[in-house]
Amino acid sequence: MKKTFQIKEFIYFGLAGFIGYLIDAGFTLVLADIVSPYLARIPAFIGAATATWLINRNFTFRHSNKRHNNVYKEYIHYLSIMVFGLIANYTVYAIAIIVLGHSTFSILASVAFGSLAGMLVNYFNSKSFIFTEKKPRL
Repeated sequence: MKKTFQIKEFIYFGLAGFIGYLIDAGFTLVLADIVSPYLARIPAFIGAATATWLINRNFTFRHSNKRHNNVYKEYIHYLSIMVFGLIANYTVYAIAIIVLGHSTFSILASVAFGSLAGMLVNYFNSKSFIFTEKKPRL
């Protein structure tokens, strides 16, 4: 079966990303004053990536073949693939923070800009490397 771009999957992926954004932004806001707006993104990313993995695994790509039979291996593989999206995400976030500043609104906007930058990278990486082609329907 050929890999194809599917609108429904992408919408679910976007919804998972929005929930991930809420987690990411929440962690970042809480931790920004404790560590810095830059360091806050690391635990925020891990929390958001974990949430999006769970949502994508159980909803977005639930009918897809899984590359791993072991859920822990899949999770580690997912996080390692998400690093490419993190690079795009963090780069845009850092530039936005430099330009916009460290206010609450600036942090929220910067997380949003970064999240959008990483979303496409993460969608295609998830579809290509974690959740492969659709299972045939009987």
